[in-house]
Amino acid sequence: CFSTKVAPTEEDAVEEAGILGNPMSPILTQESDPQRLFASLGMKEEDFYKIAAQTTTSLKLGDMYKYANQPDKTQRMRNAQFLHRELPIRVAQRAVDLLTLPYGLSEAVPIRQVACAYISYCHKMLSTPCPQTYEEEEQFTDLLQSLVLDRTSIPMAVARGLAHWREENQLSPRDLEPERLQEMEDALYRFFTARLGLRFLTEHHVLSCHRESTKDLRKVTHMFAGPEAVSSIEDTASGPANMCVTLRKSLVDSR
Repeated sequence: CFSTKVAPTEEDAVEEAGILGNPMSPILTQESDPQRLFASLGMKEEDFYKIAAQTTTSLKLGDMYKYANQPDKTQRMRNAQFLHRELPIRVAQRAVDLLTLPYGLSEAVPIRQVACAYISYCHKMLSTPCPQTYEEEEQFTDLLQSLVLDRTSIPMAVARGLAHWREENQLSPRDLEPERLQEMEDALYRFFTARLGLRFLTEHHVLSCHRESTKDLRKVTHMFAGPEAVSSIEDTASGPANMCVTLRKSLVDSR
């Protein structure tokens, strides 16, 4: 989900798009108004927030590795059915994370575009039938794979949102008190850490199928390779912290 780099650059995104063999498709829509998006999707806002309010299921890393290391069609079907229930909750929660960022940061257009992207993801998953056949499981996996190929657009959009917020507000020293900076950093850290878990869970299912279509994704994901997985996970987990430190520094330097 995140590399050990502090934050992705435009050059990183272009290079990764080349590796994946895909153009830099606009994973983020231009829509930045959640209410307008709900209306266009025919989705009730209150229903969306009810989904986000549900409790997610805790998973053991050892069990996830076991299922990925010894894939079985029956087990993959159970995994897909579980993800069909679980992922909309986690995706909806990421949208709410962004729409409730403190000190007006949630109003920055790039931030709201990311939130709208998550709302759209949630709608796509809810519109897809729960897999009951192997063919439906393949279709569901195709949907998940299309959502994880782009690994840089969302972090870059959040960074743009911070820059936009900083410029729009012409911050005074009082606005950048350490306590406020810490609250913003904590909120972003929660979002990026939860996003890490969301991507980890999704990529785990996609990569465990060992399909030909996942070979490009494997070129940029090295998590499920036996004992090396632990080291990879530790490196990946440092991403949210590194990014928040960089974003905090950019805010302080703007005084």
